[in-house]
This record gives sequence, C-alpha cells and structure tokens, in this order.
Amino acid sequence: MTFERPDEAPASGLPWMPLLPWQARIAADLLTRRDVFPHALLIHGARGIGKHALALGLAQGLLCEDPRPDGGACGV
Repeated sequence: MTFERPDEAPASGLPWMPLLPWQARIAADLLTRRDVFPHALLIHGARGIGKHALALGLAQGLLCEDPRPDGGACGV
C-alpha cells in the first residue's frame, strides 16, 4: 500500500490509518447501537476525508467478539 503524503502513513503498525479525530464520536455512536446496525452502509464524500479509515474502524468494531465500552474493537 502506498500513501500519497507522508502524513497518511499508518499509526501503530496498522496497514491503514486509524480513525480521524472527527470520526471517533460518530463511530462510537454507531457501534454502541450494534444490535440495530444496518446490513450495509454507503460511505460517500470527498477524497481524503477518511472514508476508508471510518469503514475499517466500523468493521473492526463490529467483528470484535469483546468490544470496548465505546463499541470499538478490542484490539485482539
């Protein structure tokens, strides 16, 4: 995977970027309602706003068997 800008490099050894600061609350709100989560989401927006990071963060949280209190992934 190549990144166009050096500031796009992933943090903490992940092959993708972590959630951006303005996405954390949105992701937490969605993941705490996992029992009524839709079967699909369409994530749309301008290039570079973190759509991919948001999609992967949501997938991690939904697939985690023991999520954190905020609904985020357990990291295991």
